[in-house]
Amino acid sequence: MKTILVALLSFCLSSSIFSQNHSFPYLDQNGIECVLLWNSSNGQSTLMFYSSAEKKFLPASYQLPTRPTGENGVHQFHPYLDQNGLECVLAWNETTGESKLYFYSSAQKQFVLANYQLPNNPTGDSGTYTFHPYLDQNGLECVLITNMKTGTSKLYFYSNTTKSFALASYQIVSEK
Repeated sequence: MKTILVALLSFCLSSSIFSQNHSFPYLDQNGIECVLLWNSSNGQSTLMFYSSAEKKFLPASYQLPTRPTGENGVHQFHPYLDQNGLECVLAWNETTGESKLYFYSSAQKQFVLANYQLPNNPTGDSGTYTFHPYLDQNGLECVLITNMKTGTSKLYFYSNTTKSFALASYQIVSEK
């Protein structure tokens, strides 16, 4: 019995450590509870929303493309509301740093590529990347990108002047 419990515990721990399935809850632009589910190894995602009529989560009528950066590799996603209150999803390849920003177009009733994107190789070095979009104290759309291997980070913000992401004039300097 003890051996079975140890084996079961070992299996549960190993499957959770190496899990490739992720989820991220958020409220969309209409205040509806949503959860974006994805598999990081194949880039397949499913957007679910809570249906108060059905009293359960259902797949949304609009979805992101598989491998939204167009590359193979490890895919990550971060849904959020941008500075205009639009539902957005930033998708990136964890290994290459290639990213794509999608937003929900009410006219097209689907996710479409934003006309502004982050640069390739956003930190200027190679490694494993993580992206954190947020709205700053002025309500501007920002993305903090960190290379988890080197510790290098870069902060980008949406510039209303250039209508694109720009490198912030201030950056985080890591203490060595």
